Amino acid sequence: MRMIVIALTCVLIVGIVLFVVLTAPAPTKPAIRVARIDVSNQPQPIAPSDPAAEHILEFFPDPTEMMASPALPTIEELTADTPPAAGTPGPRASSEEIDRNRLLALIEDWVYVDFSQVGPTKIGRIHQTRKKEYVEIYEGKTLDNGIQVVLLTDDAATLKLGEAAFRLRLALKPAFFDEIKDNWRPITREEQQQAYEYYERIYGDKFREYSKGYKPPAGMPLPRPVSADEREKGRQQYMEMYGNQFMKEAKQFPVAFPGTQEQRENYEKYWQKFHPGLPMPDFDQMKGMDEQLGPGNRIQPSAGNAASSNLPK
Repeated sequence: MRMIVIALTCVLIVGIVLFVVLTAPAPTKPAIRVARIDVSNQPQPIAPSDPAAEHILEFFPDPTEMMASPALPTIEELTADTPPAAGTPGPRASSEEIDRNRLLALIEDWVYVDFSQVGPTKIGRIHQTRKKEYVEIYEGKTLDNGIQVVLLTDDAATLKLGEAAFRLRLALKPAFFDEIKDNWRPITREEQQQAYEYYERIYGDKFREYSKGYKPPAGMPLPRPVSADEREKGRQQYMEMYGNQFMKEAKQFPVAFPGTQEQRENYEKYWQKFHPGLPMPDFDQMKGMDEQLGPGNRIQPSAGNAASSNLPK
């Protein structure tokens, strides 16, 4: 009896296994699908190319014309000078040039601020802005850095180092500088001229002295001011290529500028936000700042500006 039960159990188990195996779904492989590309129908680019890009090379001269120009050396002239061999020192600067560079480097932050004379004795004072110190000088004095005071006048102090000499002109800060710190206002034409002269005496003279030893790289001409004809020609080329298109777009999309009343309100809001508690300058007076010297209306340097000054002495 026991053998019969065991045999029936085995048959039942085998039947269940066969049923599960036969009725189970067969495994399927994942299908890989790739979108087809229609070569004859490509999508358009996001933004069309700029037609002005095709004319960018027109701004550059043709290489043959540039080499034939008398302002630039030809290839034969450039290759005539053979470069120095390895280990051979190049041309040395003159002693005067070396002394001039040293002198200008030492007096870079010097400002000649005072002059007085009692009988034959002349005394000057120099403000060393980097150290925030004042140094008294007199004719014949040799400073610690080797600079000699050759001549003192009410206009300039002549300093000498080795073979180089430099006239450090007297630079008195205009009185209105301190005034406009407390009372902000537009400055007049005369005040603008005084500020320009003050800047020239502190920075302009030294910059021009530094520029004396400038030499352009090989094959490059010396920089020169742009003439009025060249400026007008460049403006016309710009208008033909870009300006006319910009003007057309400006007419299609006009921009409304704020009126006088809106500007006044914005001006008051700005002052109350960034300058609380300070007296606010009159709006009508601030509008006069449009007549000041700006990027398009600057004082042009001239021989008279470099040689003389309107600053009080």
